[in-house]
Amino acid sequence: TKAIICYLSCLSPAYLPKRNILTQPEPTSWYYVKKDDESTLRLREAEKLFGQILAQGEKREDQRILFETWRLAALANNVEREQEAVDYCSELLKNCPTHPYALIWALARGFSIDFDTSRTALEEKLAGDLDFENSFEIDECLVLLNIYLKNNETGKAKKFLGRIKPFLKKGGGAAFGTYWQSRIT
Repeated sequence: TKAIICYLSCLSPAYLPKRNILTQPEPTSWYYVKKDDESTLRLREAEKLFGQILAQGEKREDQRILFETWRLAALANNVEREQEAVDYCSELLKNCPTHPYALIWALARGFSIDFDTSRTALEEKLAGDLDFENSFEIDECLVLLNIYLKNNETGKAKKFLGRIKPFLKKGGGAAFGTYWQSRIT
């Protein structure tokens, strides 16, 4: 869509990954975000367009979460609108404390938000059997690991990683599990 093109045009070509980037935007280093006037206007346009898409009727939960994430990314990559990004992220987490991508952006950008409610909600949501059939479940697990690390709760992080590591290996992510193990120890 035009909104995605506006957003992507504000990132350095050196950043754009080779994989499918149309799922959800990932937090980028400020180094890769263009800050000229034209790019800032494109980010404003992208945010406006994603807001309009969200306002157009009912969306499935996965669609809503992805469009909210694109809108948040457009705000978060606009230096002039950082506080709006923090406020929007807080609103998203108030409505859906387990919103994985709002949490990813908040953690990556160091937004000053309360992670305790989200941590508790994620712990409750992920307490049962995990099968990663839900497309957001792996992201929720990784966000919870990041929250544990942010809070210096390495014991909880180790225990949780031990619980999800078999699923990471099953999905071809053995190296990914090893990466997390190295971050925790």
